[in-house]
Amino acid sequence: MDEAAQNRPDAAGPVTPGVVRNELSVGTAVSMSVVQAGVVMGGIHYHFASPGDFATAPQLPPPRDAFALPDGLLTEEQARETYEAARRLELEWSGGDGAQNLPRIEQLHRLAAAAGNADAMAHLGQIAEGRMRARLRGERPEEPSPEAVETAMHWYGRSAQLGSVIGALFLGTLYEERLGNPAEALTWYEKAADAGNRGARSRLDGLQKRLSLGLGALAGRKRFDDGTARNTSRSERGGEQPVNARSPFEQWLEREWKGNEGSAIAACLFALADACGGAHGEWGTLTEDEHGVVLRHFSTLQPTRVTLPAVACEYQESIGDGNLRAFAARVGADPRTAPSARQLAPVWCRKVRENRVETREFSYTVELDYRDYDRMKALLDRLAEQLRADRPEGDRLAEYLLDLRMISRELAAGRDRAVPADGGRDRWEFTVLLTPEYMEVLKAHSAQYSADGEASPDFQAFWQRVDDALHAAPATPFP
Repeated sequence: MDEAAQNRPDAAGPVTPGVVRNELSVGTAVSMSVVQAGVVMGGIHYHFASPGDFATAPQLPPPRDAFALPDGLLTEEQARETYEAARRLELEWSGGDGAQNLPRIEQLHRLAAAAGNADAMAHLGQIAEGRMRARLRGERPEEPSPEAVETAMHWYGRSAQLGSVIGALFLGTLYEERLGNPAEALTWYEKAADAGNRGARSRLDGLQKRLSLGLGALAGRKRFDDGTARNTSRSERGGEQPVNARSPFEQWLEREWKGNEGSAIAACLFALADACGGAHGEWGTLTEDEHGVVLRHFSTLQPTRVTLPAVACEYQESIGDGNLRAFAARVGADPRTAPSARQLAPVWCRKVRENRVETREFSYTVELDYRDYDRMKALLDRLAEQLRADRPEGDRLAEYLLDLRMISRELAAGRDRAVPADGGRDRWEFTVLLTPEYMEVLKAHSAQYSADGEASPDFQAFWQRVDDALHAAPATPFP
């Protein structure tokens, strides 16, 4: 925008570097947040102004991996040798504490994992979950955070899909001990046991025996159902004919959690804790009884597995920071005087009404220079901040802002999981877990801004690189 345009009475105001200007996009149809003309929410076309200091990358360090990489990826044999070097370090104890070797162990496993070594990926899962540190110190593992469980599941899942027996064993262990889902645990234990792993066979036999006896979970681990089918039928008055008495809640359990109420409760608790600041944030200030009150209220929304984090974030945002304990007290005293869960999650409820509920999630591997990756996240965050400040009219603004929040959160998680890619020291593989809808939102931004004739050549070139990387990213169903 030139100086004269900025000074016009009808102008929206000066366009400062790196922020957003809002333009009315007359007659543009809205569809799933993404249209051919650009990203549109309720008729508002959100457009980036080209930052004046675009050549300056965000001041962030490279993704964590200080190990010096050779040119290109390791060969399969080199990756195996690197993995074995890490395993030898795991066995070196000094003064009763082998955890001093953990940074080097992680570096070696990441290097081997980058070259496709599936067992190294499984060990990265153990590091993320906290098992490795506890083993090196001779201690019992502590309960991991929801973020740690998510990262561990990523590595275990990727490892198991590539055929690692270790990955399958620990994926099963995570499902059993951290998520309280014995059905999924049995599936992965059986795969590892069939491959000859004695530890998996022991766990498989033990879990099957406990379920058959109705003994449930191991002491100190996540509780779960005993796996027996519930009788959800009842007789009509008089007892002649059975009637299907499955409630909407039971139907949700069956549809999303294979009837496992323990797994559903664990997943909802993880999502709520994460949205409310984690175990050491606001969520951690509540008592178990207060947790139960909030959980029961939230679970009436019945989100899908895939949408659960977004619904929890919307729910928390509606309650507001610092209000969680008062809200729990209000719901606990008399739910009729408190807002309903539906009132606290209008975006989710709208998607349900419009039959736009996502049930699929994919693991996308995006290869980019880490500075381009950081710049993409920084610009999307800046866009969201500006929209929250300006609050332009648009009946889908809340949905769009929630989309940006969830995409940004996953981009941050993907940076933590990054591994070096073939093509140079600054090129990395960023694995992100996104719904197809979120990926389309990202692609819409990159397509729009790479073709923005008003932007600087550097700005357009950056978004073109992002656009190419997004379209080239392989998609794998997750989990």
